[in-house]
Amino acid sequence: MVQYRLTASKTKLYALAKRDFPGIEPMRRTEFIRYPGGHSYGLRFWAGACACRLYLAPCCGRVSLAYERSNLDEPGDGAARWESRTLDLDELKEFGLLEEIPGGPTT
Repeated sequence: MVQYRLTASKTKLYALAKRDFPGIEPMRRTEFIRYPGGHSYGLRFWAGACACRLYLAPCCGRVSLAYERSNLDEPGDGAARWESRTLDLDELKEFGLLEEIPGGPTT
């Protein structure tokens, strides 16, 4: 069995966010965040009038992806909505978010 480690960069998270938010601002205007104490990552960006934050983290052997959206054009100014889902192995590999751990157990 091959073991993997979650790894991310601004470019990889931007590509992932662009799939769900085609109107995302240019990458140079986004903010990449590497949270201390583990393999958790974030990306802050604007998509139109929506302030967004992406959060990617391993949890219980799976990788969770969460988006926070705050639409400033709607009533209830600044009200945030969270959406969350688990990414499957194929999605993680497609965006280059996995790094194989050398010397891990093999089958």
